[in-house]
Amino acid sequence: MPVRGLIKHPFPAVNRGPEGRGDMTPSVGGGFVALCTLLMVIIGGCGPTLSDALRADDAALMTRLLEDRRIVRKRGAKGETPLHLAANNGSRRCATLLIAAGAEIDARDADGRTPLHLAAFRGHRELAALLLQQGADIWAADHRGQTPYHLARVNGDKRMLALMLPPPDTMTESGAAPGAGMEWFTQGHSLAVVGLYVRAIEAYQKGLRYEGGDATIFYNLGICYQKVGQPVRALEAFESAVHIDDEYEKAWFNTGIMRAELGQYQRATEAFRTLLAIAPQDAPAWLNLGYCYERLGREEDAIVAWRRAAEIRPDMPEPLYSLVVMLHTRGRSQEAAPYLRRLEALDDQAAAALKKSYP
Repeated sequence: MPVRGLIKHPFPAVNRGPEGRGDMTPSVGGGFVALCTLLMVIIGGCGPTLSDALRADDAALMTRLLEDRRIVRKRGAKGETPLHLAANNGSRRCATLLIAAGAEIDARDADGRTPLHLAAFRGHRELAALLLQQGADIWAADHRGQTPYHLARVNGDKRMLALMLPPPDTMTESGAAPGAGMEWFTQGHSLAVVGLYVRAIEAYQKGLRYEGGDATIFYNLGICYQKVGQPVRALEAFESAVHIDDEYEKAWFNTGIMRAELGQYQRATEAFRTLLAIAPQDAPAWLNLGYCYERLGREEDAIVAWRRAAEIRPDMPEPLYSLVVMLHTRGRSQEAAPYLRRLEALDDQAAAALKKSYP
């Protein structure tokens, strides 16, 4: 019984850093950028040929240099790697080769900056996109607490920010106002969509300190708890969401799923029935309600629920399969026959297996 996925807030227009505090003046500038340029020439063992390759974004020259793979891990006077220098210069072709050769995506210089810090500060969007595709951390804080996301936002670079955060596809039901809670929500969502669920949980929990009445934060927190195998906490989060918003369809659905996973089938049926009172055409809810009835020994109710799911979603094989098995088990083969034919049109392998079981 799969849960339903994350809800995304629209990207907020905010005035504070990701933790709701801190200096908004970027420190990646001035002398540091000049130092990067100088280091392109003097970085130990790399020589001016590295400078030539990066300035021209010369892939052929970089390929020759990378015959000595040690170049990837060379460090300058402030801890800069060649990938830092490529990011600062916007040398995408060279950066691609460095990454392929094993360059560390989130390598830190002496001030805690990653290559993405430099790409974000300098506005090199193609280079930033490359780093992000390789999993660069937009929330990596340098020694002043500044992140690549912070720098892009301070620069007002909306296109860079759009690269860093997924575009919203669903408005929040609770309408939480922008602020510190939204900052943490945005961070939590960005972590969750790349599978960093434990860190996302921490961010959502911090968001709830500011927006404790936001059903959507509770909902996404529940998704993350489910992903890390904590169904009890997931259930608590989903139930908090429906307590705040009693018409929150996805939260009711996942409340039912978690109740069923915990073996609480009667209470799971209550959650699904509540959802169906709100959204009577929700076929997956009818399907899972049928599963719960089956576990409770209410076989006729299960048949009714699966029939309803099959009526709403003729393209869904699961209720057809369940109907065929249940009706055959109860000696009602003639009733099962039309469902088996429909299943055969959707999933011939499943139908073939049932024909062997119920010749």
